Amino acid sequence: MSDQLFNNAVRNWLDDGSDRTPRLAIDAVLLAVKTTPQERVLRIPRRFNRMPTYLRLAAVAAVVAVVGFGVLSYFGDGSRFGGATEVPATPSPAPTTSPRPTTAPTPTLGPMDTTGWVPFTSERYGFTISRPADWSEIPSDPDWTFEKDIESWSSTATESFFTTKVGGGVKVSAWAVRVTPGTTAESWIKSWCDGTNVAPCVGLAGKSHAVASGDGHSGVFTQQTDTLAAFVVGETVYVVGIWREENDPSVQPYGTATRLLEGFISTLTLPAEPPEGLPSPS
Repeated sequence: MSDQLFNNAVRNWLDDGSDRTPRLAIDAVLLAVKTTPQERVLRIPRRFNRMPTYLRLAAVAAVVAVVGFGVLSYFGDGSRFGGATEVPATPSPAPTTSPRPTTAPTPTLGPMDTTGWVPFTSERYGFTISRPADWSEIPSDPDWTFEKDIESWSSTATESFFTTKVGGGVKVSAWAVRVTPGTTAESWIKSWCDGTNVAPCVGLAGKSHAVASGDGHSGVFTQQTDTLAAFVVGETVYVVGIWREENDPSVQPYGTATRLLEGFISTLTLPAEPPEGLPSPS
């Protein structure tokens, strides 16, 4: 069989075979078969008979398969030569993380609702203030003076409102006293704090802020050991105090001592002039 006939037969056989063998591999095999000389072993007598055609075809097919496999392994899945489309790898899903638990914010209490509170008018000091309906009251007797009543929590000279329904009880006191001209709410509170000798009053101004009475008078609120608000009108200072610290268990049903005091002073109305007979400042 001539080389030309052999080549044609191989090509015809390959054309009938798998269409997945790259053309580059086929050409490489044909070129190798045509140009590579056969090795001879000296100890084996030279064969003069040609290899039968079917064996040569089978050999070529085996070589084509091996070379084709090598080409595919080297170049991938054949997508570069018009073969099957490359299927991208499916990305692994990103790991999910559980959201961190969040701490619910502490709700902020608004102004205290004083609906249903019972109004009280002080005959001695002239102001009007309201108390919760389930609280009790004790009118003042006698007049409040700085010298005798500086320990205001126990003074009978204040208008007193109290409840014993919560732990330890809560008492709110309200009173008025004459002051020298030029006295401010801040300076009076400082004098009162110094006179109690209960707690150091250094930095008291930093713990104070402006507040308004129910009828719009400007005053000062402060908190040291106790919680206090003062309003100066003319030559009279009007004071409302709670003898509890901010978060004492007895005031927790109302929120804080500040919130309870603000509830009281939101009902406070002050006279333009104090009642006659109020002692002059000493």
